[in-house]
Amino acid sequence: MSNQATVFNISKVSDATNQLKLFSIDSSNRWTFVPGQVAVLGVEEIGESSFAIASAPEDKNGLEFLVRDGKGAASALFNVKKGDVVQGKGPVGKAFPIDNYRGRDMLITAVGSAQAMSRSVLRSISYRRDYFAKVSVVFGVLKG
Repeated sequence: MSNQATVFNISKVSDATNQLKLFSIDSSNRWTFVPGQVAVLGVEEIGESSFAIASAPEDKNGLEFLVRDGKGAASALFNVKKGDVVQGKGPVGKAFPIDNYRGRDMLITAVGSAQAMSRSVLRSISYRRDYFAKVSVVFGVLKG
């Protein structure tokens, strides 16, 4: 990861759930990444934090992120609008080398914010579904 931030424009914002927003950043500064990696995103004068890349490497419409409202960078990103500017560094993290599991069954589990990483993995699998045997998904939710 470079310490130099890339500037991205928000190209789309939508409600994923009543607590999560899905936003896309422009694809003109595309990164190469592996499902499960994260980016350090921030808004000038607010700060930065790590967020899982929710899109698949195969997606062509920019990078997507799921964000829950919180404090600092999370709050700023939760409230972005189309055309706003964010800064990003990345990608970082070991990720999930799903190509190492060709021909095998896949069990994907996630709870809470890990669902964003799992979304990246599932989308990537969907582009090459024939590479894998049975794919099962278990998502957990916290009541609160």
